[in-house]
Amino acid sequence: MDGDAPAAASGRGPPPPPPDDRYVCAACGGRGHWTNMCPNPPELLQLTEEERAAAGGSKSALRRLLKRKRWAYARLKRKQSRARQGLPVGADADADADADADNDNDNDDGADGGSAASADDVDAGSAAAASGSERDAAGSSSSSPQSPSAYGAKATDWRTATRPVAFMNKIHRRARARELAANGLRVAIDLSYMDGMTEAEQRSLKNQVKIAYADNLRQEAPLKLLLTSVAGAADQLLRTLAGFPDKWELETHGAHYLDVVPREDVVVLTPDSPHVLATLDRTKCYIVNGLVDRQSQIGLSLGRAAAQQLATARLPLDEHVRLTRSNRLPLNQVTGILAHVAHTGDWRAAILRYIPKAVPLDPAPEVTAAATGVEEAGLASDSC
Repeated sequence: MDGDAPAAASGRGPPPPPPDDRYVCAACGGRGHWTNMCPNPPELLQLTEEERAAAGGSKSALRRLLKRKRWAYARLKRKQSRARQGLPVGADADADADADADNDNDNDDGADGGSAASADDVDAGSAAAASGSERDAAGSSSSSPQSPSAYGAKATDWRTATRPVAFMNKIHRRARARELAANGLRVAIDLSYMDGMTEAEQRSLKNQVKIAYADNLRQEAPLKLLLTSVAGAADQLLRTLAGFPDKWELETHGAHYLDVVPREDVVVLTPDSPHVLATLDRTKCYIVNGLVDRQSQIGLSLGRAAAQQLATARLPLDEHVRLTRSNRLPLNQVTGILAHVAHTGDWRAAILRYIPKAVPLDPAPEVTAAATGVEEAGLASDSC
């Protein structure tokens, strides 16, 4: 008992028992001791005088240096093992490992938090399921699809994957969204309302953009998302998001949406519009106002659209459900509803999916959208 008192007082338990003869030390190849307690460590695991001087006598700094050396030594042993097995060794394997680490650090989310609500997510639900497949996809960047990747697994394509979209890894999900969104429904998020919002409202707007992007990656029919007026305060705000804008699968424009989209194709979505959006039109570009309206600025978005003589409309919320809250939805709910309707044509199911507390009307009105949710002649819509 007396011998255990110093260890308990220091907050550390007794040393672990020595391993049996089956354990081989990775440092010296001997037996009877653990690798991190090797009495004869190789030169790669020994600190030089310069490294000790750089640590400045700090025990925590010395431990960090030793940990880095163990990692480097472990990488060396893996390379030697791969060389014996005839697998790729060298710059390609290092690049695959670096790419894998970069993918793990990108969030999700974002796009690819999480969903961005848990943000990589961008994907809280698929992080564990996709961790192994992300390494396979990262390895395929340095090898052909027919040859084994750096991790010994064959690369797979999202077109032949049998997993649901939500459980695809980030690389496949982004590639899928990029290809499908090329011919998807155009939806532009207007960020020209920054001056009229408080700092808290601007932070809320940033989170809504992140959630909308991450949710669009998991849609069966991804939207062709555009961000307009990304300049000044809006640009600085969004650049705090991981990977924005270089790694995000959407278009960003510093100009106003009228400088990007022809005027006759613009449909501004606003809850104050007298027009109801019954069907979607692929030839149109639907404008979702990036405005967090906690001050109830009724008619602000409608007034701007009317001054510019633009077509407006609102989502058919009152025609399908009874809301228990305001009809001014966050922009991520608006984009989610549009993407769901573009794929299924069912307004009621889309609204109940993104507004679960809404009460459906009985009897249900007739569905006016086409089977695909998109028709060639659609109403102008205002942001809902």
